[in-house]
Amino acid sequence: MNPERIRATAPWSRANIARRFVPAIRRFDHERVPTLRIDLSQRVDAPPAAVWPFLTDPVFMNRWSLARIEPVAAGDDGRFDTVGTWRRVFVRAPVGQQRLEEAVVVSECPRRFEYRVIPDAMIASHRGVITLAPEGDGTLVRWVVDLKLAFGALEHVAVRVVRPQLAESLAAMAACARGAAPAAVREDTFIEDGDIALLERSARATLEEQRAIGDELARADDPRQWFTRLYAFTTEAILGAYERGDVVHRAWLLRLVPRFHAYYFDNLARARGTLSGNPEEHWIKAFRAMAEGSPQGRFVRGLREGVRAHIEDDLPRALADVYLASYRGRCAYERFQGDYLLLQKALEEPALKFLPLVPKALLPWGFRVAEAVTPEVVRRFVRIRDEYDVPTRRREAFARGGRLVRE
Repeated sequence: MNPERIRATAPWSRANIARRFVPAIRRFDHERVPTLRIDLSQRVDAPPAAVWPFLTDPVFMNRWSLARIEPVAAGDDGRFDTVGTWRRVFVRAPVGQQRLEEAVVVSECPRRFEYRVIPDAMIASHRGVITLAPEGDGTLVRWVVDLKLAFGALEHVAVRVVRPQLAESLAAMAACARGAAPAAVREDTFIEDGDIALLERSARATLEEQRAIGDELARADDPRQWFTRLYAFTTEAILGAYERGDVVHRAWLLRLVPRFHAYYFDNLARARGTLSGNPEEHWIKAFRAMAEGSPQGRFVRGLREGVRAHIEDDLPRALADVYLASYRGRCAYERFQGDYLLLQKALEEPALKFLPLVPKALLPWGFRVAEAVTPEVVRRFVRIRDEYDVPTRRREAFARGGRLVRE
């Protein structure tokens, strides 16, 4: 039996310690911090169609909101009040401004608007829902925010800062919108289609195939095993996001899995000689990095070049492929931008599962020291010896996919 496999399965190994204790610690942190609900109502002397833009369009919102709203990228139909919109919100906090990234996931004019803050170091989860209901000649606006913070102590800040600011802003919005003329009502007619059960079976079968190939490479002591295992953990994280309901367009997410798979694993098969033809140039470069140099160098450079090849070459094409095959003519490509952004937190999970399997000898000394000090380094392990900003590159990949669609 492989000595590394014996060490990895021993009860005192890093793999088993991480497998047993890290999830328990994360569950404890998650469970002990309650979900905070902010539930506010405000009557406005104007009909829902007149109030709608004041609550959804950044241009109108900045007339009354204590927080500054900055549009970043438009959503469906090229607007900043539709599904897929990406915006930044700058909230006043005791220690200065706090920047939040928000994604619009539901926009049913003039009845319901839902947005989510993209989780970060301070916010574990967030869901904001604004509903508008006719009330006589006016509108009753209800704004509900469900918020889970990373640390329990932050709850007091949210109660004492966020709630009063939101209440004050709502009152200002009512004054600003009073007597406004109704805007044009735009119906969101998009309906997600596809056999979800069939798509899920296909995605799960893809994951099993990735795991099997990773095991096969490990038995052959092939250095390409590491990126292949990381790929499988990424697929597992995507399926976890699907199961938790982290995204609105679930069929879209499931359709992405086999497209991602086809690009990398077809190139891997060509490199191994099990499929005719040569790998694409970006994978030739990545596979070369995985095969040349010292064991540690192969591991570090191989992962970095593999991640680069996936994000910069395969990811945009997969996003474009899924849109063109299943959604062209039904909605804009940008409709899925919000869901794509919300995957960011889930895509930090693979490192937590992957790194405990890696022999210490393959990890750079500096990384081993940093890993012992803070687990945050684990989530950013692909930056080892290179400032390759994965979250930023992923966001750029979505934009690149849009350019491919338009070409």
